Amino acid sequence: ETVELTVKGVARPGGTVSVSAALAPKEAGNKNVEWSLDVGEEIATINEKGQVKIAGETASGTIITVTCKALGTPEPVVATVKLEVQ
Repeated sequence: ETVELTVKGVARPGGTVSVSAALAPKEAGNKNVEWSLDVGEEIATINEKGQVKIAGETASGTIITVTCKALGTPEPVVATVKLEVQ
C-alpha cells in the first residue's frame, strides 16, 4: 500500500489547513490512518480528520511536518508533508 497526501489551504497563524490521505490500492480493506505533528500543541494541533489548526502566535517561516500512518497493512505505511507558516 501507499499513502498520498493532499494539502488544502495555506498555513497561516490562527488558520486551519486540511490534509487528506489517499490510500492505494483503492480496495485496501483497512482505511484507518493515524495523524501526528512534529511540533507541540502551542504551535499546532491535528484532529482525526487531518485538519491542522495553527496557533495564532506561530511565527512566519515555522515548518510543521504532518505525518500520516496507514494502519491497514502488515507493516504500517507512512507519508509526510511539510507546511510552512506564511
